[in-house]
Amino acid sequence: MAIRIYVVTDNETKNQRLIRATNRAEAVRFASRTRFSVEAASQDDLVALLPNGVKIEASQADVDTKSLLDNEAASAV
Repeated sequence: MAIRIYVVTDNETKNQRLIRATNRAEAVRFASRTRFSVEAASQDDLVALLPNGVKIEASQADVDTKSLLDNEAASAV
């Protein structure tokens, strides 16, 4: 596999990094490891964040779940 140098740009700060990787996904994954941490949301997390206006976002890979969330939100109203 060919290794390339990718420019990874932070969309919020506009800072750019040069990362040597085999593909774009690997370059983004490497850059995000130093900026973000991820874990499953606990019930306490949801109770604390949702009332403060933090929305549940659906990733592109989660399109089927997004439609379920939209349906649940509509039926809860």
